[in-house]
Amino acid sequence: MGFSEKELQEVKDGYVVTKLLDTDIRHELAIFSISRIDVPRKFFLEHYEEEGVNIETAAAYEKGEFSNPPERGDVNNFIMPKSDINDLMKCKVGSCNVKMSAKGIEAFHKLDKNAPDFFDQANRLARQKMVGYIQAYLKGGNSALAEYQDKKNPVRIAEQFHDLLNETPYLFNFLPELHKYLEDFPNSKLPGAKSVIYWMKEKFEQADRPIISLNHTVFYKRGTKRATILASKQLYATHYFEAALRLTAIVNNPEKGDSNFYLLHIDRSRIDLLREIPGFLAMSLYSGARDLVDKKMTKVKKNIEELYQDK
Repeated sequence: MGFSEKELQEVKDGYVVTKLLDTDIRHELAIFSISRIDVPRKFFLEHYEEEGVNIETAAAYEKGEFSNPPERGDVNNFIMPKSDINDLMKCKVGSCNVKMSAKGIEAFHKLDKNAPDFFDQANRLARQKMVGYIQAYLKGGNSALAEYQDKKNPVRIAEQFHDLLNETPYLFNFLPELHKYLEDFPNSKLPGAKSVIYWMKEKFEQADRPIISLNHTVFYKRGTKRATILASKQLYATHYFEAALRLTAIVNNPEKGDSNFYLLHIDRSRIDLLREIPGFLAMSLYSGARDLVDKKMTKVKKNIEELYQDK
C-alpha cells in the first residue's frame, strides 16, 4: 500500500489514514483506509449492522433492504429525484445523464409527461424496475446485470466487475471461496456467509446530484482466528460508477489482544468521467472520492467507540 513511517505511526496511534492507490486503468479509482477501532472485536461485530456503524452505508441519507425474494414493499419509500426523471424523459440511447439500459430509457419514454400524476407514474416504474432487476440478479447472477447505454459506447457492468475482481489478487489468494462466490453467484455457495441486497442514496461534495445504487453485500468469516471480511458488489448506480468492489476486513491487533482491532477498507471502482477528462482535471474527483471514504471510516470509528462507552 506504500505507507510511510509517519502514516504507519498514525495508524498505530489510532488515527484514520486514507489514501489513493495507483492503478493501471485510467478510469479506475482505488482507495485504501485503515484505523484502529478501540472496542472489542466481538462488540463491533454485534453492532456492525446498526445505523452509522456499517461503512458501506455510513454516508447514505436514505436506504432500504430487499427481501429474498424481493417484494414491492421493499422500495415503497424510494423516491427518484425529479432531476433524474426529467433527464430520462429528455435523453436518448447513447446520450443520457442517467446511467441506464436502452430498455430502461425506452420504458420511461412511454410515460405521459403531461399527465397530472406523471412523477407518481415515474416512481412506480422506477420501483418496479428495481424489484425486477434484483429478482433477475438473484436468479441469473452477473449475467443479469445491466448494460449501460447512456454513453456512445455501451458498458456492461458484469465485464467491469469481472475485471475489478481479477485485479484483486489478495482476495483470491486469501479467500478463494469468497472470490468464487462473488464471481459465480448464485451458482456458487458460501457456507456461513450472510448476503444482503440493498438500495441507497448518497452524495459527495464534488457530485452535482445524488447517486442511487443497488448493492450486494456479503458478510463472511472463516475460522475463529481469520479476519472477518465484508465484500460489497455494486449492481447498479445512476451516475458516475460503472462498477465497484469494496472490501472491509476486521483484523485482530496482535499488540493489544481483544481490547481493540484494526478496520481495513479498500474501495475499487470504475468511473465514467475518468474516461473523458484529462488527469489534471480529475484531481478534484480523486480528492472527493478519497474524502468520502475517509468520512465513512471516521464516522464508523466515532459511532462505535461512543456506543461502547455508553454501554
